Amino acid sequence: MNALPGISVSAQRAARAILAAARDGRAELVTPLSAKLLVLARGLAREVSASIAGLANRLLPDDDALASGAPPRALTALSDRAALRNNELGPTRA
Repeated sequence: MNALPGISVSAQRAARAILAAARDGRAELVTPLSAKLLVLARGLAREVSASIAGLANRLLPDDDALASGAPPRALTALSDRAALRNNELGPTRA
């Protein structure tokens, strides 16, 4: 009998699963169901993290913009308009 159903597994059931995995040549065995769900959640979290990192990377300026030292126009558009409206632009920038 399991001490905590769904979280633990009996020794007999674990032994059968281990022997079956070894017989089938599987390199990994995840048991019980709660552990399988955690493995699935970990994999999904990695995918989500990778997707978010990829999106952030696409939003960052490219190497040419970084080399020029000037921030991308999209990031400075509002402050540029305010500077123009308030007559704060220098003679070289209009």
